[in-house]
Amino acid sequence: MGWWSVGKISGVPIRLHWSALLGALFFSGFRFAPGSWLGFVLVILVHELGHAAVVKITRQRVHGVTIHGMGGECQWSGNATPIQRACIAWGGVWGQLALFVAVVPFAGLLALSLGRMGAELAYALTWGSLMLAAINLIPFGPLDGVEAWKLPGLLAQRFKRRRAAPARKAEVRRAPARSTEEVSPEVRSLMERIAKEARDARRKTN
Repeated sequence: MGWWSVGKISGVPIRLHWSALLGALFFSGFRFAPGSWLGFVLVILVHELGHAAVVKITRQRVHGVTIHGMGGECQWSGNATPIQRACIAWGGVWGQLALFVAVVPFAGLLALSLGRMGAELAYALTWGSLMLAAINLIPFGPLDGVEAWKLPGLLAQRFKRRRAAPARKAEVRRAPARSTEEVSPEVRSLMERIAKEARDARRKTN
């Protein structure tokens, strides 16, 4: 209820909820600031598309992106590994960083061409976006930081496992064959009986 489908981007369905207006008002400090409002929606859209891009890169399935008053959501499914889940959590911030780099060189131009609205929009897409990214990385649910900050530890564990793998293989190659003392009494008795029967057979032949 209250959702509007606004189209697709790279095959990803985009939906907008009426509460996004409340989020935009909060973002602008409850001022009349159309540039900040538009910037809020664009920042959230880029953030969620960043998640969606990493979901696709990790070969999971993207169902859609929604934008609402609390931010947004990227709906996806799949059997992602813990490292892939952490990367997906970082995807939104990576998208915002790319947006920052792309807009900063043109921030002055936006302000000159669109006046106050352009200045508000430029700020929202740059420093305002970085502020939202920093808040989103706080390791507190349901923020992305809960999952995102697992990535350094997960990568360190994988690096240690890969470094230890050659050593384990070398130990297996160097491992001595098991001596007859390690054989169970039943097997040793069977081996002795077979050897005795072989000796008896050779005597009969001779």
